[in-house]
Amino acid sequence: MGSRLSFKIHSRRQPLAVADVRRARIRIQALLLRYDLFYEGKAWSYRHRMWLCNRRFDHPAQQIAFQTYPNALEYEAMRKVKLEKQVEGVLDGSRWATLLRSLQALKGVGSVVAATLIAEIGDFTRFAHPRQLVAYFGLAPGEHSSGGCVRPRGITKAGNALACTVVCEAAWNYRTTPKVGQWMKQLRNRLHAQALDGFHRFLEDGRSPIRELAHWSATDEGSHEMLDRW
Repeated sequence: MGSRLSFKIHSRRQPLAVADVRRARIRIQALLLRYDLFYEGKAWSYRHRMWLCNRRFDHPAQQIAFQTYPNALEYEAMRKVKLEKQVEGVLDGSRWATLLRSLQALKGVGSVVAATLIAEIGDFTRFAHPRQLVAYFGLAPGEHSSGGCVRPRGITKAGNALACTVVCEAAWNYRTTPKVGQWMKQLRNRLHAQALDGFHRFLEDGRSPIRELAHWSATDEGSHEMLDRW
């Protein structure tokens, strides 16, 4: 129980880091809006970041004030990535490593979502029925009854807010049918071609381990050691 509580406290730093990144982006957008500066492309892409780095203001004070915001965003983004790696590293060497890999077999569940569910729920077997787990997430339907009148309501939202958030975000991935897209097909073919090319070069190499093993087993030293071992 103590180890799970410690991991729970550590894993909850990751959503806070995500919120810090979001706030840093809002500060940049608010400052640019004040000077009527807009980016027409995809927000927060590589080109957008390069566009931000190239912004120049007339007054030095304006330039200094603006530059602090991209620097803060870069710091918060690096801290977010570092926390995610730390959480995943803690789970890899713990008794929850198998559960972490099993949860990631679900569509839309990555290392962050799986680690959050493990930290917030712990032992899944403590729920005797799936309805109890749904109620723990706060996704169970509500009800308002008075006498013989029964009025259904929306979800109760009375469960674990963080676990409910990551589950709902992961569930959005089930809107589409899982498939292997064109990009994945091209990547798979490219990796397959690279693997075949490497294997052919491996066989053509005169110092390949297979040939060295055959040569070593033919010597007196190799034959005696193989007899002693087998």
